[in-house]
Amino acid sequence: MQQAQASFRSIEVKMFALRNQLKLIGINADSLNIENISSTVNIAAPISGIITRIFVNIGKYVGPEQMVCEILSKANLYLQLFIYEKDIHRISKGQPIEFSLISDPGNRYKAVVRTLSPKIDPASNAFSINAGILQAQPFINPGMYVKAYISIAQHSCLSLPATAIVEDNNEQVVFVKTTGGFKRVTVKTGISNNDRVEIVDYPPGLSDSSLVLNGAYYLNAAWNDKQP
Repeated sequence: MQQAQASFRSIEVKMFALRNQLKLIGINADSLNIENISSTVNIAAPISGIITRIFVNIGKYVGPEQMVCEILSKANLYLQLFIYEKDIHRISKGQPIEFSLISDPGNRYKAVVRTLSPKIDPASNAFSINAGILQAQPFINPGMYVKAYISIAQHSCLSLPATAIVEDNNEQVVFVKTTGGFKRVTVKTGISNNDRVEIVDYPPGLSDSSLVLNGAYYLNAAWNDKQP
């Protein structure tokens, strides 16, 4: 009698464990009978989206630590932006952002700064920023490249068109017209806004009328070709 009771309890424990296993994959054990038992079962995904990759084949046993598939959800898309060290002090949570797709620069969309990384990213040598997109668009997909504009406090400053400045050997240079041709001048730049760049330091006597406002890249290439 005692042996029978022990066997019954053992079977009861196994049945309880099997019922819980069935419950994990969405099967109600009470609804099972000989007629509706199937060799396959549907597994419900925890989120809605599109399956982009499958890591298993039919008939393969899968453990709890294995990834079955990759599901792409566009419900909570965000921007990952990179800000250089000299500009990170200007950025804070909640700042408004306008961004455009590299493939469609004519249209801009709105976002807002959500989080800032506390350390620099060694791969990009910049700080990472996550920004929430305020209005989802069906054509914005993960992995797309964007150009973003972050609004900061307004202030008056000297600025030049981006076409007037070129970076060479970690220096920003402009060109000045002279009687004999052109002279290369080193300046220090600050923030940029659309197509203009702030000039925070420049040599005394630099005149706006003598500055070359377009084609600095080509002038710099020609200047480098003449160097010994």
